[in-house]
Amino acid sequence: MGAIWLRENASNDAVIMAQQPQSIYLYSQRKTIDYPRVANATELERLIHEQGVDYILVAPKLEWRADGSLAYDEYTLDVLLPFLNTLTEKELLRLVYESEKDMTKVYQVINSQ
Repeated sequence: MGAIWLRENASNDAVIMAQQPQSIYLYSQRKTIDYPRVANATELERLIHEQGVDYILVAPKLEWRADGSLAYDEYTLDVLLPFLNTLTEKELLRLVYESEKDMTKVYQVINSQ
């Protein structure tokens, strides 16, 4: 789970952007903020820097399914992940943790303004 990785690897004062920030706070023991609703990657980049974000956690939605399958919510899949890919290509973020089994990714902010 990405929150466990963050607890073990991120500095104590790290700021984590995540969906469901309350539960991620409990597991990571780090300050968390919710995903912003943004229209483009540039706006996401600006908010990351304004809010002092160090890491971004991407995880599947919290939902019980009879078949046990995992899925991202629509916003994560259609908006956030493409913007994160853009910022990674611009070398503003780096993927530092990924679990395909858990559909979890952790990006580190590597270029601060």
